[in-house]
Amino acid sequence: MPINQNFLELLSEDGESVWHFPQNGSSLSFKMATPVKFRSLAIGYYHSIAIADDDTLWGWGGNDFGQAGLGKIRTSQIPVKSSDLPIFHSISCGGYFSLALDRSGKIWAFGDNEHGQLGLGLQATDLKQAYTPTMIESLSNISMIDSGYFHSVAIDLQGNVFAFGNDSAGQLGLGNKSTQQYDKRWCAPEKIDFSNAAMVACGHSLSYILDVSGALWGAGQIDGGNFIRIPDIGPLTHISCTAHSVFLRDANNQIFLLGLDIFEKDKNLSSPRVLDQLQDKSLILGGSYALVVNDGNIECYGSVCSTILPKQLCFRPMVNESRPRAMRSLTKRALH
Repeated sequence: MPINQNFLELLSEDGESVWHFPQNGSSLSFKMATPVKFRSLAIGYYHSIAIADDDTLWGWGGNDFGQAGLGKIRTSQIPVKSSDLPIFHSISCGGYFSLALDRSGKIWAFGDNEHGQLGLGLQATDLKQAYTPTMIESLSNISMIDSGYFHSVAIDLQGNVFAFGNDSAGQLGLGNKSTQQYDKRWCAPEKIDFSNAAMVACGHSLSYILDVSGALWGAGQIDGGNFIRIPDIGPLTHISCTAHSVFLRDANNQIFLLGLDIFEKDKNLSSPRVLDQLQDKSLILGGSYALVVNDGNIECYGSVCSTILPKQLCFRPMVNESRPRAMRSLTKRALH
């Protein structure tokens, strides 16, 4: 899930520049001093991490809990490479923590552990934070990860689902098992009663799974903490979350919205609504906002747009022909 509501970062098409838009509406960009190109960008509440084209991990921004992977450096305004680590496939940021999936299928966690969201099997009383990426030993052969504000969900190559972290809204999908956990914090990955999962997307306190048939399942403030089938939609090919919404794409490339409707004065949608206005456009999602990209023009929708971006701007540096490259970014959310 894209966590950040305080700033926006976009990765240029060539991977050499990162454009930063803070909440005051100004903008700045930086280029790497060394010839490194980023292929993936993820953003937490006050930090960012990225994977370079050589599969190395980089971090910058706030690092009070180690969430940027910078050791005990408190902050860095420029990307810093994490050393002595394997090569990485994908990344995900929560509020003040991060996960990185290496190419062998192992997850590395770092940052705040107040809610057990690092999945290392240690409560906050035993491990308050991890300043450097630490492997989650109990998981292997993982193919996909995603994070909410205080929780994460992972899928392995066999389609099994594992969840850890805060479960106060039932977002881990543990059902009755969660009632046995008095503080709703799961510090070690728990296997969910679910099979044949193909894709996962997490919101602030929500989790959605797409199964191999294209059916959508959701947990968190939905039905007592169980993953339940979402009717009247599908088969789907892609899902992505903001903090309180899930965007869906079907086999006909139609895009649907479920949950908080940031396009219609924050109405709440109990059933999926088709977004006809997004046909043939690219969509990049943030914590509580969406960017609609069409021929180099970017329109911002959501409650924080006026403090981060004007309603519309022309932003050519990220565009290749008529569409930006789909990055696992703005923190990782690009649909086109």
